[in-house]
Amino acid sequence: MIPRAICLGIGILLAASCRAAGPDWLVDVLAANNPPWLPNDGAVQLVDIRQIHYLDPKHSVLLIRGAIRIANEAGLPRAVGALVYNANSDHILSASAWIVSANGKRTKTYRRGAFTERVVQLSQYYWDAQRVIEFAGASLAEVGGTVAWEIQCDREQGIEDTDLPLQSSLPTLRTEFEVVPAAGAKLEWFSQIPDLKAVAGGEPGALRWELAHERNLPKGQPNDFFPDPRVIFVRCVPAGDTNQARTWSDFSRSAAQIVEPQMAVGSAVKTAAAALVAGKTGRWERIRALTEFVQRDIVYLEIPLTDTLAGWRPHSSEDVLRNRYGDCKDKVALLVSLLRAIGEDGRLVVLRHGDPCFVNPAWPSDQFDHAIVAIPADADVPNWWPVITDRTTRKMVVFDPTDGTTPLGVLHFGDQAGFALVIDRAGSDLVRLPASDPEHSQLARKIEATMDRQGGLTVQVDESRSGTAAAIAYSARWAATQEQYQAALERRIQTRNPLCRQLTWSDNWQADQAAYRLHFAFETASYAHLMAGGLLLLDPNILPDPIRLASWTTKVSGASWIRAESIRDETKVTLPAGCTLEELPDPWTEEGKTVSGQLSYRIEGNVLVFERRVTRRAEFYGKDDYEAVRALYQRLLEAERRPIVLRQANPS
Repeated sequence: MIPRAICLGIGILLAASCRAAGPDWLVDVLAANNPPWLPNDGAVQLVDIRQIHYLDPKHSVLLIRGAIRIANEAGLPRAVGALVYNANSDHILSASAWIVSANGKRTKTYRRGAFTERVVQLSQYYWDAQRVIEFAGASLAEVGGTVAWEIQCDREQGIEDTDLPLQSSLPTLRTEFEVVPAAGAKLEWFSQIPDLKAVAGGEPGALRWELAHERNLPKGQPNDFFPDPRVIFVRCVPAGDTNQARTWSDFSRSAAQIVEPQMAVGSAVKTAAAALVAGKTGRWERIRALTEFVQRDIVYLEIPLTDTLAGWRPHSSEDVLRNRYGDCKDKVALLVSLLRAIGEDGRLVVLRHGDPCFVNPAWPSDQFDHAIVAIPADADVPNWWPVITDRTTRKMVVFDPTDGTTPLGVLHFGDQAGFALVIDRAGSDLVRLPASDPEHSQLARKIEATMDRQGGLTVQVDESRSGTAAAIAYSARWAATQEQYQAALERRIQTRNPLCRQLTWSDNWQADQAAYRLHFAFETASYAHLMAGGLLLLDPNILPDPIRLASWTTKVSGASWIRAESIRDETKVTLPAGCTLEELPDPWTEEGKTVSGQLSYRIEGNVLVFERRVTRRAEFYGKDDYEAVRALYQRLLEAERRPIVLRQANPS
């Protein structure tokens, strides 16, 4: 792969250096009477134009145009024109860009060679065939100047609709979307945006939407905030065609016709499955052998296909098994085939990863970007495993084979809580994916410390995590080297113990129990504060967990989805000889609608015992409920700050 900097350098060499006025649409944009600058944003998007021209109901050409004016130095990195596309089914036809000087007298034109392309990364995964083609103007433009671009893309729709996002990361002065139907066809559209109207476009049957002075999402978003989707969904419907998908069940059946043939159980799959389950007798023991093989031995890698349904059609299971790589739907297809080879079954399930608020049940269409698997459940399934129920009341365990560390029995946190669709020849309705239960996704921690007469501590910590909490912790460990993980652990301890030293640690992961245990020990000098008269002020919360929530000041409507949390701390501090208790905080407890917290203190001989309990249910929060949780956390933190007062006899 050519480094991005070199690609950009080559592109600059290929760029035309002649001075020109630019295309007519850009001349019109620059001539418009723009409002005053918004210096806090660094840049302003003057225009965002998208045109979709359907050649037939399954084939279209997309044209995007944009222009960003740079208000100050902070806006230079924002001067990027980009298009996200599916490399399997989309083809870039042309790409051009223009840099206009601050005085408007010089315009440089850049062609395709000045654009870079990369794979989209979401969370720790590279999803499907998502690519980005972009023109970065930061090193080429000047403050007060304008960066503009135009990209044209040929698209094979397959079973997908067109979706047009309206929200920009920058304040946008003018947004225009126009969709032209194929000859003899008509357009249907849907959006949740209040008061959004469609007007007739410039060609017969075309529809056009315009928005003016759209603000970007302002700062002050709460934790895990998902704004209400500002998306227009459009489909092109042939005249008189009654076979278009109109329900989720129709969509499920249509997708199954594409997916199921790729899950044929060939001889190589049968042989591999038999070898993997050899010597294993329990049903879920046999299934786990297959899930772990697909997780660990099939590398996640996007391989482009060349047919028009490539966005949905996986490689054949035999190919994935032989090549030992594939994308999310490839890994699901192989796992389903392996299951069927041993007499089990499975279904491909599609969802929107990382955004549980995105899929709108009112518009059956392709609103998905990820695939996982559903396996029929039975009476032996533990009650904490993630289970969905389909339209036939059939219960199925859901599992993500793309994720290399979250085991069978736990659903990756980015897959939780949103709507999903089971792909089945018999059809299926949307289902809500489960969220983790705090009882089965928790941190249980035991801390034993011995304090010396100068207030220093020798500390032993045992942390046991279960469920989603364990999978997240183990994922961080799995992704790091021994040295990197130790450095991260040191940073974590030093947030409360800057003088820590002599750190040692060990850990253990049990995939079948979804349990991760971490033991570590360290020393820290002068943890307790020495006061006049032999008093010691001791903060019993030696290793606090961050439970603060960001404030909700954004005016954009939406919801915050916060996963379940359960923390059970027991801290025991052995006091030095002759040290007595002077003052102990009162117990503290508070119960909210979704969150509870308790603090308690006691003395057992010369041992101080501090216990903390924090429990939060996974939930979608509106602003009022979110702020109520945030206020409860603030009161909890204030209560934790209350010191324990000790007195030493004959202080040295």
